[in-house]
Amino acid sequence: TYTVLGLFLTWCGMAYRFNAATGAFPLAVLAVHQIRGKGIGSKVSLTTIISGGVLTVALFAMVWLVNSYRFPTFERLERNTNSDSIMRYDLIGISAFSGVSVVPSVTGQPVPVSYLKSIYDPRHLNITGNNDVQKLVAGQIPNICSLWMRSIAAHPIAYLHHRADVFREYIGLHSHDVFYVTNPSIDANHLGVSFTPTSFKSWFATKMWDSRNSLLCRVYLYYVFAALLLVSAFIFGDKKYTQLAAFSLASGYLYLLPMFVITPAADLRYNCWSVAASILAGIFSIASIRSRLREQQRS
Repeated sequence: TYTVLGLFLTWCGMAYRFNAATGAFPLAVLAVHQIRGKGIGSKVSLTTIISGGVLTVALFAMVWLVNSYRFPTFERLERNTNSDSIMRYDLIGISAFSGVSVVPSVTGQPVPVSYLKSIYDPRHLNITGNNDVQKLVAGQIPNICSLWMRSIAAHPIAYLHHRADVFREYIGLHSHDVFYVTNPSIDANHLGVSFTPTSFKSWFATKMWDSRNSLLCRVYLYYVFAALLLVSAFIFGDKKYTQLAAFSLASGYLYLLPMFVITPAADLRYNCWSVAASILAGIFSIASIRSRLREQQRS
């Protein structure tokens, strides 16, 4: 029952973010391991891993269905254009680091490299877009996918440099302030949703904003410490909790991994699941080591 509930919640998480499928894969493998009646800590077979992969694909197919059609009419929803925005952002980054403009302007001619360097910001594609005050970058680029692939093939080092800079911002692996988007109110909207300020809300928003300079917001530290704890659990811990720690950290890392190439921004909030999984892995690792120590003390 708990396994089925866990799979349902995993599917809900995948429905919220398409890129969650990679992070869901280890959880699906663990669920299959449980469904097959294997105990925690026992060896995970290749059949279980393959079955977990098939289950992940099935869950993703259902996610695609509910995000692509309006129910109950099954009317096709408008195409999601987020990928176009990310590719346009990549083209600007490639141009900035290669010194060769691959970004068409509104007139169809390449946007000057000097201008692209001046507007490029690895923190967020929206900041880069807002910096385009002259509105030179074309809003709609024909055949952007093919242009994107050709540009990466022609300037792979520039692409990796751009992506590495974005990823460093994403995990806080730098010396300046963490990019921490915090909205202390609710934007004007047509839904009638309003914001009523209180002293607690103001205090909490201020604390959240000030915390951007603390080590708690340097998320790469969570990933490093969780990995070190897991290694320690493999060496000094028991199999049961170590396996749970490994599945947790694998989920967090696999959620993190594709963000190197797909994240449109370095928002701290995008690390939420990876950080949660790392903390969970750390807890399981510590429990694993403590369990082994208790066994040794009893013997």
